[in-house]
Amino acid sequence: MKYLLLAGMASGLLAFTAAQEGSISGTVTPAESAAVVWTVAGSDTLKAAADATTGAFEITGVPAGDYTLTIDGADPYADTTLTVTVEDGQATDVGEIELSGGAADAGLEGDAGLEGDGGLEGDAGDAGDAGGF
Repeated sequence: MKYLLLAGMASGLLAFTAAQEGSISGTVTPAESAAVVWTVAGSDTLKAAADATTGAFEITGVPAGDYTLTIDGADPYADTTLTVTVEDGQATDVGEIELSGGAADAGLEGDAGLEGDGGLEGDAGDAGDAGGF
């Protein structure tokens, strides 16, 4: 009888499969935004740094569920959030996440509107009498 009980318990344990953890990956642009990507799973904060060259990131060990993914960009880039669903044991790719607030968004590309010599023409004064002195 004791062996039947143990055999029944063992087969009952095999009926349950362990939940497998998934992952969240993507790419933050621009790559120079030095983003940290994170989410909260239960009482744990799961983080990954975006690669400084490619912007790619991956958070592993994420249980199945719905999450708010937060992307913290370095100044002047704005933080952003999005909702992500992770399926049991699956990799979830959120694709490209573009952060706003960089030089391009502020209109600071190229020469920032300064043309030529900044509007200073000639010799910036009267060379004749140096102001009457």
